[in-house]
Amino acid sequence: MDANKLFQGFCENILKPIIQEAVSEALPPHLETATSAKKYYTVQQAAEIANVDISTIYRWKGKGTLTFLYIEGRTLISAEEFDAKIETKELVRYKHGFSK
Repeated sequence: MDANKLFQGFCENILKPIIQEAVSEALPPHLETATSAKKYYTVQQAAEIANVDISTIYRWKGKGTLTFLYIEGRTLISAEEFDAKIETKELVRYKHGFSK
């Protein structure tokens, strides 16, 4: 058997699973791996998506409507949570003026 093929097989079938397991055990549970589909928005991105000012995003957080995640010094919002709340209209933009 070719030494190169033997080495590739070793890396793919033995070494790679060991490394993946070690990395998943070493990371804190709130951090996702690069292969994960989990996505986050920055406060700026969330404001742009909702078509609101950044202060509105912070107001939603203050009311408990939105949860922030602090990962490696960055303030992030779960895209899944945010998109679901936008879709169900749980997050609504404050309307100025008088109600009739």
